[in-house]
Amino acid sequence: DWIIADMLAIRQSALGHVRYVLKDGLKWLPLYGWYFSQHGGAYVKRSAKFNEITMKKKLQTQTKCGAPMYLVIFPEGTRYNPELKSVIADSQAFATKEGLAVLKHTLTPRMKASHIALNAMSDHLDAIYDVTVAYEGTLSASGQRRPAPSMPEFLCKECPRVHIYFDRVDIKEIPSEPLFSAGRCNVGTWLYGTLLGWLWVNAFP
Repeated sequence: DWIIADMLAIRQSALGHVRYVLKDGLKWLPLYGWYFSQHGGAYVKRSAKFNEITMKKKLQTQTKCGAPMYLVIFPEGTRYNPELKSVIADSQAFATKEGLAVLKHTLTPRMKASHIALNAMSDHLDAIYDVTVAYEGTLSASGQRRPAPSMPEFLCKECPRVHIYFDRVDIKEIPSEPLFSAGRCNVGTWLYGTLLGWLWVNAFP
């Protein structure tokens, strides 16, 4: 999915200004793990292991240097994969616990990284880009969902077509309340309502 982010950045002459929030395990990838860290990427862990202070410091360092930046966040944490039954079950169980509708085609979005980014960069943001990516060819003849194409499959044109939906949301329209609870106007329920594939935060001055 990061390829889509780069495609959009190229069209705005901002490719060198893209930063990512990434799963912690990716930092061990040879070369790429080191590169993303040096280029301003923020590695995060899930749930109780999530370190809010570390991420906040990382983002504040980026904003203090004054360089324009696009911050890419994948709220689902990972793409919906019908073969990962336990991941889907946990995601749906969380939605049920919080009194939210159970999603069938995406995972319930995680809120912490998005909320911290909004707080740490509030004086530097003008908008959030809500971007959803849908890949053709992910349904079998019987209507069963297949996994989305991998990067090699995407690059080798095994995916016939990609549909991209995006919407620009003014930062003033985003609620500041952090709690994720149904029936309240807050970051969590707003993020849930957008049904994001991923979130693109525009931090250009």
